[in-house]
Amino acid sequence: MALNIQLDFQIKRISLTLYLDEIDLKNIISRDENHKFIYFTIESIQFKFKQLSNLNYEGIFQIERLFADDFRENNSISRFINKNSNSQQKTPLIHINFNLKHHKKPFNRKGIIII
Repeated sequence: MALNIQLDFQIKRISLTLYLDEIDLKNIISRDENHKFIYFTIESIQFKFKQLSNLNYEGIFQIERLFADDFRENNSISRFINKNSNSQQKTPLIHINFNLKHHKKPFNRKGIIII
């Protein structure tokens, strides 16, 4: 089978910080760190996708680490989500495999699909 499309992505880290204060769209670069609410981080995201010439698809999606810190309590950090991959077995935290196989349905003489 010939390969039509192959995509491989790897992202080392995606972070998102949520604030409790209102945002000033004119001055979005500077934020008041005292109003920091939650900090989310996802580390080591991998996505692989293949489309073969017979219209079959294969893919893998993996995440190695996920954590979130809560900043509400007296400006101290409290980690309330801390999920890691199993480092001894080298298995990711989230692993999704998908395969889609294209099947051609035969037509009878009248053009009606046989199921």
